[in-house]
Amino acid sequence: MAFAESLINEARLAPAGQAVMVALLDALSGKEQALTFSEGSKTQPLVDAVKSLFTSATPLVDFSQRAVPGRGNTPQNSLTFSERASDPDTLHQQAMALKARESIPYEAAVKRCLSGESYV
Repeated sequence: MAFAESLINEARLAPAGQAVMVALLDALSGKEQALTFSEGSKTQPLVDAVKSLFTSATPLVDFSQRAVPGRGNTPQNSLTFSERASDPDTLHQQAMALKARESIPYEAAVKRCLSGESYV
C-alpha cells in the first residue's frame, strides 16, 4: 500500500490504479515459490522487477517549472502604468492602433486603453 501511495505522490501512477497495484504486488508476493524475472545475467524476484519498472517510469504529470524569464504572454510593446495615455491625443492614437490591430470598434478600444486592459 505504501509503495502504491508513493507512486501516486510522485505522479508515476494514477490514483485509480492504486487498488490494482496493491492487488498485483500482493498476488506476486503471496506465492509459495517466488516468481523470478531474468534480463540478461540479472535475476530478481518478479515483485522487485515490477517495483523497479514503476519507480523508474516517467511521471504522468510533470510538476516542474517550465517558464523562461522574458518569455510568455506579455505583449512585446505593452506600456507600464505610468505610460498610459494622459492626454486625449495619446489616448486617441493608442485606441486607433488597438482598433486596427484587433479589428474592434473605436469605443471598445478607448475603453480598453483607459482600463489598462490592453495597450498598444
